[in-house]
Amino acid sequence: WMMTTTETTIDNNKWNNSGVIKSSVDPCRMDGIQCRDFRVTGIILNDNKLKGTLPNTLGMLANLEFLDLGMNQISGSIPETLFHNATSLKDVALDSNSLQGTIPSFSNLIYLTRLQLG
Repeated sequence: WMMTTTETTIDNNKWNNSGVIKSSVDPCRMDGIQCRDFRVTGIILNDNKLKGTLPNTLGMLANLEFLDLGMNQISGSIPETLFHNATSLKDVALDSNSLQGTIPSFSNLIYLTRLQLG
Protein backbone atom coordinates (compact mmCIF):
# COMPACT_ATOMS: atom_id res chain seq x y z
CA TRP A 1 0.00 0.00 0.00
CA MET A 2 1.35 3.32 -0.87
CA MET A 3 -0.25 6.69 -0.44
CA THR A 4 1.71 9.88 -0.83
CA THR A 5 1.50 13.46 0.32
CA THR A 6 3.84 16.25 -0.58
CA GLU A 7 6.00 15.36 2.42
CA THR A 8 5.18 11.78 3.44
CA THR A 9 5.04 8.35 1.85
CA ILE A 10 3.43 5.48 3.74
CA ASP A 11 4.17 2.03 2.44
CA ASN A 12 2.05 -0.81 3.83
CA ASN A 13 4.78 -3.32 2.94
CA LYS A 14 6.53 -2.11 6.08
CA TRP A 15 4.05 -4.01 8.28
CA ASN A 16 3.55 -7.74 8.65
CA ASN A 17 0.16 -9.48 8.96
CA SER A 18 -0.24 -8.65 12.64
CA GLY A 19 0.61 -4.96 12.25
CA VAL A 20 4.14 -5.30 13.62
CA ILE A 21 6.72 -3.13 11.91
CA LYS A 22 9.09 -5.24 9.80
CA SER A 23 11.43 -2.61 8.43
CA SER A 24 14.32 -0.48 9.59
CA VAL A 25 12.15 2.49 8.61
CA ASP A 26 9.94 3.13 11.63
CA PRO A 27 6.46 4.34 10.57
CA CYS A 28 5.76 5.02 14.26
CA ARG A 29 8.04 8.05 13.97
CA MET A 30 6.04 9.45 11.07
CA ASP A 31 3.58 12.26 11.57
CA GLY A 32 0.05 10.92 11.73
CA ILE A 33 0.96 7.34 12.72
CA GLN A 34 0.25 6.19 16.26
CA CYS A 35 1.79 3.04 17.72
CA ARG A 36 1.80 1.00 20.89
CA ASP A 37 4.44 -1.70 21.43
CA PHE A 38 5.62 -1.28 17.81
CA ARG A 39 2.12 -2.01 16.50
CA VAL A 40 0.22 0.56 14.45
CA THR A 41 -2.88 1.64 16.38
CA GLY A 42 -3.74 4.85 14.55
CA ILE A 43 -3.47 6.40 11.12
CA ILE A 44 -4.54 10.04 11.39
CA LEU A 45 -3.83 11.64 8.03
CA ASN A 46 -6.91 13.72 7.40
CA ASP A 47 -6.63 16.70 5.05
CA ASN A 48 -3.19 15.67 3.72
CA LYS A 49 -3.91 15.67 -0.04
CA LEU A 50 -3.55 11.87 -0.13
CA LYS A 51 -4.32 10.28 -3.50
CA GLY A 52 -4.88 6.67 -4.46
CA THR A 53 -7.05 3.79 -3.34
CA LEU A 54 -7.42 2.02 -0.01
CA PRO A 55 -5.52 -1.27 -0.18
CA ASN A 56 -6.90 -4.62 0.97
CA THR A 57 -3.85 -4.95 3.23
CA LEU A 58 -5.04 -2.04 5.39
CA GLY A 59 -7.28 -4.53 7.19
CA MET A 60 -4.20 -6.55 8.15
CA LEU A 61 -3.40 -4.00 10.84
CA ALA A 62 -5.13 -6.00 13.57
CA ASN A 63 -4.38 -3.41 16.29
CA LEU A 64 -5.67 -0.44 14.30
CA GLU A 65 -8.08 1.54 16.48
CA PHE A 66 -8.22 4.92 14.72
CA LEU A 67 -8.32 5.51 10.99
CA ASP A 68 -8.84 9.08 9.83
CA LEU A 69 -8.23 9.61 6.14
CA GLY A 70 -11.02 12.14 5.70
CA MET A 71 -10.75 15.22 3.47
CA ASN A 72 -8.28 13.73 1.00
CA GLN A 73 -8.48 12.63 -2.62
CA ILE A 74 -8.87 8.89 -2.09
CA SER A 75 -10.87 7.04 -4.74
CA GLY A 76 -12.17 3.54 -5.35
CA SER A 77 -14.06 1.45 -2.84
CA ILE A 78 -13.63 0.54 0.82
CA PRO A 79 -11.89 -2.85 0.99
CA GLU A 80 -14.02 -5.63 2.50
CA THR A 81 -11.00 -6.68 4.59
CA LEU A 82 -10.86 -3.33 6.40
CA PHE A 83 -14.01 -3.91 8.42
CA HIS A 84 -13.69 -7.69 8.49
CA ASN A 85 -10.16 -8.07 9.85
CA ALA A 86 -9.31 -4.84 11.70
CA THR A 87 -11.69 -5.66 14.54
CA SER A 88 -10.07 -3.23 17.01
CA LEU A 89 -11.35 -0.21 15.09
CA LYS A 90 -13.05 2.37 17.30
CA ASP A 91 -13.09 5.41 15.04
CA VAL A 92 -13.19 5.51 11.24
CA ALA A 93 -13.36 8.71 9.19
CA LEU A 94 -13.21 8.37 5.42
CA ASP A 95 -15.46 11.33 4.63
CA SER A 96 -14.84 13.99 1.96
CA ASN A 97 -13.07 11.66 -0.47
CA SER A 98 -14.15 10.17 -3.80
CA LEU A 99 -14.99 6.71 -2.48
CA GLN A 100 -17.70 4.72 -4.23
CA GLY A 101 -19.26 1.29 -4.20
CA THR A 102 -20.92 -0.78 -1.52
CA ILE A 103 -20.13 -0.17 2.14
CA PRO A 104 -18.76 -3.43 3.57
CA SER A 105 -20.43 -4.93 6.62
CA PHE A 106 -19.00 -3.60 9.86
CA SER A 107 -21.16 -5.64 12.23
CA ASN A 108 -18.14 -7.35 13.81
CA LEU A 109 -16.58 -4.04 14.91
CA ILE A 110 -17.82 -4.20 18.48
CA TYR A 111 -15.64 -1.27 19.64
CA LEU A 112 -16.72 1.10 16.85
CA THR A 113 -18.04 4.40 18.21
CA ARG A 114 -17.77 6.58 15.07
CA LEU A 115 -18.11 5.74 11.38
CA GLN A 116 -17.90 8.82 9.18
CA LEU A 117 -18.27 8.09 5.47
CA GLY A 118 -20.28 11.01 4.03
